[in-house]
Amino acid sequence: MSMSGPAVDTEWRVPWFDGRASFRDEWPDIAGRVRRVFDNDRFAHGELTLELEEAVGRYTGARYAVGVSSGADALHLALRAAGVGEGDEVVVPAFGPRSSVAAVLRTRATPVFADVDAVSGTLAPDAVAARLSERTKAVVPVHVFARPVDVVALRRITDEAGVAVVEDTMQAMGARAEGVHSGLGGAAGALSFAPWNTLGALGDAGMVITDDAELARRCLLLRHHGRTGEVPGRPSEVSGSAAVVGVNSKMDEIQAAVLLTRLASLDHAIARRRAVAARYTGRLAGLPGVDVPLTTDDQVWPTYVLEVDRRDALADHLARAGVQTAIPCPVPLHLLTGGSPGTYPAAEAASARTLALPVHPDLATADVDHVCAAVALFCEGGRG
Repeated sequence: MSMSGPAVDTEWRVPWFDGRASFRDEWPDIAGRVRRVFDNDRFAHGELTLELEEAVGRYTGARYAVGVSSGADALHLALRAAGVGEGDEVVVPAFGPRSSVAAVLRTRATPVFADVDAVSGTLAPDAVAARLSERTKAVVPVHVFARPVDVVALRRITDEAGVAVVEDTMQAMGARAEGVHSGLGGAAGALSFAPWNTLGALGDAGMVITDDAELARRCLLLRHHGRTGEVPGRPSEVSGSAAVVGVNSKMDEIQAAVLLTRLASLDHAIARRRAVAARYTGRLAGLPGVDVPLTTDDQVWPTYVLEVDRRDALADHLARAGVQTAIPCPVPLHLLTGGSPGTYPAAEAASARTLALPVHPDLATADVDHVCAAVALFCEGGRG
């Protein structure tokens, strides 16, 4: 049945992300650090990158942190540093970001899909066990929407098989489970500092976090064509191995300047995201055809994702109300690579029903209420 719903305020605008207010407050500190970049005359892979690596290590509890140019590169380099290469298989979830599959393909390994948990949308350990083979080199659990994967249960399976766990924690900066930061339950974790994530740059940046000294060393070499580079406070090294070709994935010093400033207020920003998410949940829970997301005490809310029976219709309705939304994974990952429908039912259901609402520290309470009212109008109008 076609449903236009009750009238909505088409003049209201709620963008998917808007960080202008925070940026105005942060600019004096950012500007001071940017001046340091110019004074140092070093625009990538310099002192500020090293300071950021040390600061992220302290914040997460990681022994080592390696700054790179994006979250996608962080995952790719972590996989390579863990020994993944041509002829290997890597188990990845069938629901999640394309970057996890792309990172595997860039190593020339083969992605092998496993279904996700129907409730959390994260990789199901039992499904992983069924997909392991003698060629499996690694498993990539994706902390999708920063929901924690049960890495302890997963490690019981992978440790017995001698398989590395490399975590896609791109959305999970600040997220912890039982006191352990996401990304530190396995060999390494890959963080993304895209502008809309909990810790966001003014462009792309990423980081590998790990407690493994040798894996960190390999990442340092891989990010800069097989050499660590000359950075004050870190010894220079050039690999003599032809196997360490590496890439150009040095972190931009200006992005490091921004991230150092924002790291100081990360907990405050996460608290604001939690308040926005709580308001959404309080007003949307119980609406017909809408399931609100799981809530845990450690959730950091890089996104607020509903599961909706009539997802596309709701997205259109919200667009008319001036609300930008996003469909996180419009096509299950196995279907992008030639797989057959029906193979991974939980992943396919999640892809068909998920819709992300705006959630960021600068989102006004009035904007949250406008979004909630528009969703409620849609649900109420859909009853008739």
